[in-house]
Amino acid sequence: MFDVLIIFLIFYLLQLMLPMLLSIKSVPFGDFAGARDKSIDLSLYSQRAASSVRNFRESLPVVLMLIALSIALDIDNSQTVMYFIYTRIAYTLVYILAIPHLRTLIWFLSLWFIAQMVVHLI
Repeated sequence: MFDVLIIFLIFYLLQLMLPMLLSIKSVPFGDFAGARDKSIDLSLYSQRAASSVRNFRESLPVVLMLIALSIALDIDNSQTVMYFIYTRIAYTLVYILAIPHLRTLIWFLSLWFIAQMVVHLI
């Protein structure tokens, strides 16, 4: 389970960088690295990636807690966590590409995997 925790955190860090990476050609790097005294005009794809990150942050504490409980109770939730990560990768891609109904379906699927983690702990 510890390796899945590391994968989960790496995925989160990569997702945090995605809005910047998608705007790197149109926004100077100094704007990202500076004090951000002015707002940055992100590309449309970067704005969508940033929205996806905000959405992911809502489930982040819950999933981290479930992973920690799984480790503490020695319950193997690794496959379910990986399925959750796969759905979040798909969600991010579908969000960036603006496929609304599929995005909602994938979001519900990611909630299903969170529920499965809880069930495994009971």
